[in-house]
Amino acid sequence: MELSSARGSVALLRGDEIVCSAAWTQEQRDEGRLFESVRSALAASGVPVKLLDAVVAGRGPGSYTGIRMAMTAAHFLAAPHGRSAYFVGSAEAVALEACEETGVERVTVIGDARRGAAWLGRFRRGDDGLVSLVGGWTLLPLEEVRRAVAEEPVVISPDWPRLRERLGTRVQDIDVRRVRHRYPSAEWVGRTALLRMSGGAVSDPREPLYLHPPVVAPSGADQ
Repeated sequence: MELSSARGSVALLRGDEIVCSAAWTQEQRDEGRLFESVRSALAASGVPVKLLDAVVAGRGPGSYTGIRMAMTAAHFLAAPHGRSAYFVGSAEAVALEACEETGVERVTVIGDARRGAAWLGRFRRGDDGLVSLVGGWTLLPLEEVRRAVAEEPVVISPDWPRLRERLGTRVQDIDVRRVRHRYPSAEWVGRTALLRMSGGAVSDPREPLYLHPPVVAPSGADQ
């Protein structure tokens, strides 16, 4: 399951084969739509939940509400059958997809962090076929986006139309031909998890990957 961006999706994989999948535009976060899509996928495949080897969800960065919804749903589906849900980074999955598609070994993923900022992660593909984050996550002001992506060979963004609008005239300094608008997908979240599990890698933590520090209301402030 993948709900970190404006497009939600679910997919059922058997090995590297996509048995069935569904995607929808998330104008509003809709838990009912998620579970309806999961039920439809399982019904179409004839596979009951108890026979799933793993239930996987993307953990961002991206929409905090969407990420929490997907991670909670994965735990809800896995736990009754004695399994733990497995979590991978949504940006990691879309970076792996881009590497597979383009043949490059280095991809930068950037997204809208709101509050006048963007999040950015640089990924490199290793000999095991997986991508790994290089140098940690960066949260940067919008005015620094041009400099941050200037030398990157491939830039992926699930939020590029919104980022482009917020950058305004600053977007003129970016070679937009190298920026690809792409949403993370449940298909590639699943494929990333399969690759990781085949190599014995453990799940990412069971918490959304959210880069802004928490905002705490002052004592006595209106809720």
